Amino acid sequence: MRRSRQGFTLVELLVVIGIIAVLISILLPSLNKAKQSAQRVACSAQLKQLGNAFLMYANENKQTYPAAFWAATDPGGYSDWIYDGNATSWVSVLAKYLGSKTGPNDPVNMKVFTCPNDDIPRWNDSWMPGGKLTYSMPTILHNDGIYAAQLGYPSGTWRDCGVGQVFNRYWGWGGTQGALWLRTTQVGPPSKTILLTEGGDLTMKLQNPNFSLNYWLYAAGDQKDGTQLHQKYFNYLFCDGHVDSLQPYDLVNPAYRGQWNDPLVNQGWGHFPCDGAWLSKPDKYTQWN
Repeated sequence: MRRSRQGFTLVELLVVIGIIAVLISILLPSLNKAKQSAQRVACSAQLKQLGNAFLMYANENKQTYPAAFWAATDPGGYSDWIYDGNATSWVSVLAKYLGSKTGPNDPVNMKVFTCPNDDIPRWNDSWMPGGKLTYSMPTILHNDGIYAAQLGYPSGTWRDCGVGQVFNRYWGWGGTQGALWLRTTQVGPPSKTILLTEGGDLTMKLQNPNFSLNYWLYAAGDQKDGTQLHQKYFNYLFCDGHVDSLQPYDLVNPAYRGQWNDPLVNQGWGHFPCDGAWLSKPDKYTQWN
């Protein structure tokens, strides 16, 4: 009488295991890509939320943008690098429009300010009272050919030319320059002007206790050499409220590529010139004007 088989032979088991391993190796990259895509979409949704908060803030404040950082006093030097318990930033003043009950000078710890892909520890985590911050308003030091006259400065004065204005800050070179309460009508075209971007160099740049990222120069070059949270892409919130996933070179004027002032070429001392979308008036400022 013939006995019935009770299980797999060793060879059959090894074949099944091999097939499963091959399938896993095929599926894992696709699953990882789908996960990355989902996290990029979630990050985009957060940036749109923040865009709505900017809009609500502007509606209540004479159509002005909040400062990237606003120190209560100016102790000299880089006043946004130190803790000032009465300072505010764009994070602390927008929090109330996002459901926070904290005051404008209180620590802010809300997930909407952190990209889902941002699992990189900050070296100063131990003394940050607020939550991890991924996003930053562009703060660009540049020769100002537009607002200098309005501020009473001579032609060629360097000052913050991005939407992220920093108040009570003194630069040791290039003289002093005041910040400007930028109105929505002073920025444009809004569809080309970056309002928020993801931090490029998340492991080295300091997040201070006042909930801002210390990018005294924040441009495409910083992101090229930094940490890209969405593989080769960064998410950008523009002043008209739309969000795009782009690569750093997508924000560079093609006329500058390969030239001495290419914004993705280090000009020395870790300095990358700014370009287009990083400035408050992309179509008005020119490279090193």
